[in-house]
Amino acid sequence: MRFLIVTKPKFPVPAEMARALNDAMTAWFAENSASGAIEEGWGFAGTGGGGGIANAGSPEELDALMTSFPYGQVSEVEVYGLTDLGARMERFKAFFEAKAGS
Repeated sequence: MRFLIVTKPKFPVPAEMARALNDAMTAWFAENSASGAIEEGWGFAGTGGGGGIANAGSPEELDALMTSFPYGQVSEVEVYGLTDLGARMERFKAFFEAKAGS
């Protein structure tokens, strides 16, 4: 399953924490990108926060990944399950056709 992860800072990171968090985030991203748990990631231009695409077999697997996210305690985190757009449009079509027939 693919998930869109969006993170935004709750508050500015104190200077004494910034370097350690940055180093931890760099390592976390490298490890999880190499394993395929993170498909891609990005930062937001000109502001804090960022996002990415995570791959997980279950919500529990995603929770394990995000529990180790270094910025988790200082970020607002939003998670969206992703679905194939073509397949979704076919489901909508079938739904509306069924409604039109009833």
